[in-house]
Amino acid sequence: MVSFLRYNFGKKPINLYFTGICIFIFLCLNFLLYYGTEKPQYKKYKVSNNIMVCYSSDTQLSLIKNIEKNIPNFIKTSSKYFTPTCYERNITIYLKNKNTAKRDKKLLMASGYSIDNKIVILTEKNIIDLHNGNQITYLNPDPLKTFFHEYTHQLINASNVDLLLPIWFKEGLAEYISHNTIQDLNYEYKNSLNFCIITNPANWNLYSYEMLYQSSEFYIHKIISIWGTSAIYQIINNVGEENDFIRVFEHITNCKFEDIINRLNK
Repeated sequence: MVSFLRYNFGKKPINLYFTGICIFIFLCLNFLLYYGTEKPQYKKYKVSNNIMVCYSSDTQLSLIKNIEKNIPNFIKTSSKYFTPTCYERNITIYLKNKNTAKRDKKLLMASGYSIDNKIVILTEKNIIDLHNGNQITYLNPDPLKTFFHEYTHQLINASNVDLLLPIWFKEGLAEYISHNTIQDLNYEYKNSLNFCIITNPANWNLYSYEMLYQSSEFYIHKIISIWGTSAIYQIINNVGEENDFIRVFEHITNCKFEDIINRLNK
């Protein structure tokens, strides 16, 4: 039977019987790995008509209540920059504790992320195993702010311009809206990087995200201070037609990009 299942392709014989056994073993191992791992049991809480929160621990309920409480303020703050249709998509939020976060590679040294119609937030300390056998602990400093930061990314994505906007603009706006939503009266806009540095994507591998996000937010705040909230709204809602961020920015401000840079760096 083995000889019957042996074929010659060119000069190399292939034993289909042996290959079949290997494939079968591989599929069995993947089945055991997937179904043998304990899956988190999520409870559900609806915070608005189109936002569902999935949580695994009652200790996360206070965060859920704060999210629910601040959503109206988020809509009031963000609606200056986004059209009403952006708020129509259904969103599911997953709150990850130290047990469920371990299975999520995207939460390594991250407070949260947004993908498709899903927002994932780290709510507890995440213990990360290093290749050398050591461990480090990462803690999300502000899960509530993280949610509104990621919710802003959902609105940008719903505007169908995510790929047309530079990273500094998206992250700066997400930081700006989240801080204005939770109304941290002690918060100050800080800048540690020149505008030319954050507008160069290559530099986003050279500086800490804290510095990059903070400086990006500073320049979003400055754009609004100089040209008003309508400038951000027009950029988001016109860049899709022009397919050129700088050209739209110049048209809205009635300035050459070199002049925009000089004004923002002052």
